[in-house]
Amino acid sequence: MPTPPPDAVELDLHLATRVLELVRRMPHLVGLTDGTGEVLWLNAAGRRFVGAQPGQHLTTADLFTEAVFDRYYASIRPALVRDGVWTGELPVRRADGSEGVVDVVLTGDVGADGEVRWIGALAVDVTSQHEREAELSHQASHDPLTGLANRMLLLDRLDVAVSIATRLGSPVAVLTLDLDGFKAVNDEYGHAVGDRLLQQVTARIQSAVRPADTVARLGGDEFVVIVHPPEERSAAMAVAERIRDQIGMLDYMVGDHRIRVTASIGLTLSQPGATVEPDALLAAADRGMYRAKRSGGNCVRVAGGDRPGILGHAEDMGDQLARALAEGQVVAAFEPVVDISTQELCALQVLARWEHPELGRLPARSFAEEALVTGYADLIWWAATRHALRAAAGAHPDVPIHITLATSQLRDEDVVGRLRALRDLAPDAEILLRVDAHSVLDITTMGQEVIDVLGRDGLRLVLSGHGRRGLPLGLLASLPLAAVELDPSLVQDVADNPKAITLATRLATTLGVPCIAQVDDAAELPRLAVLGVTSVSGWVAGSEWDADELAAEMAARRATRPRPSPSR
Repeated sequence: MPTPPPDAVELDLHLATRVLELVRRMPHLVGLTDGTGEVLWLNAAGRRFVGAQPGQHLTTADLFTEAVFDRYYASIRPALVRDGVWTGELPVRRADGSEGVVDVVLTGDVGADGEVRWIGALAVDVTSQHEREAELSHQASHDPLTGLANRMLLLDRLDVAVSIATRLGSPVAVLTLDLDGFKAVNDEYGHAVGDRLLQQVTARIQSAVRPADTVARLGGDEFVVIVHPPEERSAAMAVAERIRDQIGMLDYMVGDHRIRVTASIGLTLSQPGATVEPDALLAAADRGMYRAKRSGGNCVRVAGGDRPGILGHAEDMGDQLARALAEGQVVAAFEPVVDISTQELCALQVLARWEHPELGRLPARSFAEEALVTGYADLIWWAATRHALRAAAGAHPDVPIHITLATSQLRDEDVVGRLRALRDLAPDAEILLRVDAHSVLDITTMGQEVIDVLGRDGLRLVLSGHGRRGLPLGLLASLPLAAVELDPSLVQDVADNPKAITLATRLATTLGVPCIAQVDDAAELPRLAVLGVTSVSGWVAGSEWDADELAAEMAARRATRPRPSPSR
């Protein structure tokens, strides 16, 4: 006789047994709790995840922190009562004291009285993913050599410090420091020893600051400290002096080498409650640091509201800058722009530098404010530009030269004569004029003569600040654009601005020009490449070159360039 079919109860029991066995063996975490927090059941994967022993009694208090319970009553329980389900990520406390993270779906059984009687959970372990994301986030915001904050994190922390200080009516204190004698260490012992020295210096700086202070390395031997919060000027000065003492107090042993270095430190404080730009604080601290250098190093110098220059107050800066111009101390440096994928050189940006007889090469940011106050900014720009184009005429670069023009220079009555003079200085070089997005409207309103000169003489434009201000496509298309450069605010927060960056790079593609980004963190390169950035400048592109280095680099490029095959 055929076997009779099982009745419905027997079939349900059979299926339930199979399903329960399947759930027991699942690699995902499955559990059930009652309304009082007792863990009624947890599968093998769940017990392995939390580190529970066989038969061990568990409650939700064993697995979750107070913060999770606060979240449960604020949002999870209302969702279970309303919808019967909640999804999200939760941290879970393990038996060994570590914390894991799960991506979980919670389902709830709610009684007629509105109380949750039991909760079922199906979860996936995403701990390793979170750890990897945390590692990538740390790499993106920290210097790989020293573990200190990098420029991106420093600017973020400084923005926060300024906001808090403005709201509370307190000052913001910033220190910049540069090591005295570090270049000689690199020259004598090599960069490997120099890197190990920087790591030891970092440890000494950290031992001198307070837990709330931020220490950052901007590159080379340049460090910045945000003193937070400085109750008064003397507190910030005390931190600066502790750092100076710690760095120079004892010699450093790096391998078999006994090395001594000291620090020149600049300190600036904002007026309590005053609105101040972070860049202005950094520039002021830089001026103090260069004053410390001029004083012989191993000291702290303050740059404050009286706007002292790097070599004195504003009233004597005119004579110093005039002497620098007369004696040819204002020169040009060339910053590489490279392809984001191949690292091949694709352009050179011209930067002004002051070859000071005592302090060495000074960046423009250390004297730009004084140049504006004393009226020498335009003459300094012309001196650096002439030096750059004469160097280019001798080096014969095979990539474009980017020269920055300020809006005030574009509004000059003799702007056409200026543009022609640039062209005549290096007739064989490809000169691109780097202008801010705000200057575009000025260019278009200066008349057809300016547009004609740009087009006739091949002086195309690089639009900086791209993506910050929307400009009509028709307006941009009417200009001789050669490239666009992303606004730094977008690049500093790549993770928060993917849509804005994508829109900016797509516009560049529509215009048929490359999109440049100034990048100091190599960890951002893959993400920027995916978003459409084609070339980069800044720390990731390499060190700047002086005129002699430019000539040597261009000669080396010509020597390695494949020669055409001789015709038969």
